[in-house]
Parts: sequence; C-alpha cells; structure tokens
Amino acid sequence: MSSILTHLTIGSNDLKKARIFYDAVLEPLGIKLIREVEGQRFAYGKDGEEGRIIIVKPINGEAATAGNGITIGLAAPSDEAVDVFYKAGLANGGKDAGEPGPRPAANNSRGAYLYDPEGNKICAFNFK
Repeated sequence: MSSILTHLTIGSNDLKKARIFYDAVLEPLGIKLIREVEGQRFAYGKDGEEGRIIIVKPINGEAATAGNGITIGLAAPSDEAVDVFYKAGLANGGKDAGEPGPRPAANNSRGAYLYDPEGNKICAFNFK
C-alpha cells in the first residue's frame, strides 16, 4: 500500500519521554517502532506500508517547539482504538485536546485529540 507521505518528523527535547508517549499511543493504531538510533531519533511504521513517523532531536541544535495550527492525523482501525489511543496518551504524558467522540463534520467519524509532551497536536480517527 502506498502513502501520500514518505515521512513525518516530530521534534522532541526529551526522547525518553517522547518514546514512552508514542509507544503508548501508536500501539492501538497498529503502528510500531521499526528503528532507533540511540539518543538521536526513532521511527514508527506499519509492516508492508510506506510512510514513517520519526521522532528526533532537531538537527539544528535548537529546542523543539510545537507548530501552531499543525495537527497530525492518524488512522484508527476501530472506535475502540481511538479510545485506547486517547487514554494511553493521557496516561503517558499527553494532554487533552479533544475527548473521543463523534465528529460529524469529518464524514461521521469518531476521533480524539491529544497534545504530546512537547505540545504537538495529534489525533486518531476511525472513518466508518
């Protein structure tokens, strides 16, 4: 299966904290750790699919900051996975950005929004 994205990079100031958060929220979506360069970056993906989510310390040496107006949307295989994504995020350093629930404006889907430990906004959606 192809993707419109080759990769998505998210900056982090604390890779250990980011790893705990992203391991927890991506697992219910079927996304797993596929590569790690200790102390520098790690990447997630799905078997047999293109596209990667890479968590990295900014290469310019400056602090990572969240992008205002940017949301990273991830596909969830079920409504239950949306709920687990949200709960796992809150339990692992994330903050609420929109509880799980129906999103009638988005093709009658169910979604949930979180801020990661650096303040990046991510969401998971199940399109029925």
